[in-house]
Amino acid sequence: MSHRVTNRTKIRNRDLAVQAMQNAGFAYSEISDGVFHITGGKMNGATLDTSTGIISSDSGYHGRQDLNALNQPYAELLARKEAMVRGIQVENKQVLADGRIRLMCSGNP
Repeated sequence: MSHRVTNRTKIRNRDLAVQAMQNAGFAYSEISDGVFHITGGKMNGATLDTSTGIISSDSGYHGRQDLNALNQPYAELLARKEAMVRGIQVENKQVLADGRIRLMCSGNP
């Protein structure tokens, strides 16, 4: 018997969510404006609502690692977008041993 699992995320930008799902290799369909059903990848069967940031599933994914498969590419895209708005250029990307991403930037904030 399955149960509904719901997680609140910071994934609130529809366009960045689409890019993040593509970067993570997730197949998805947009079932209504800003609401996505993930149909492939580590979060297969999950639903993402970008108006609330809520990801829900019938136990289709487990733990932080599966959520990070989408959160991490989204966070990188969001950081790059915010840097660009502030006139800061991302010079380099480094993936740390623990999987975190460090962006090296230059420019005036």
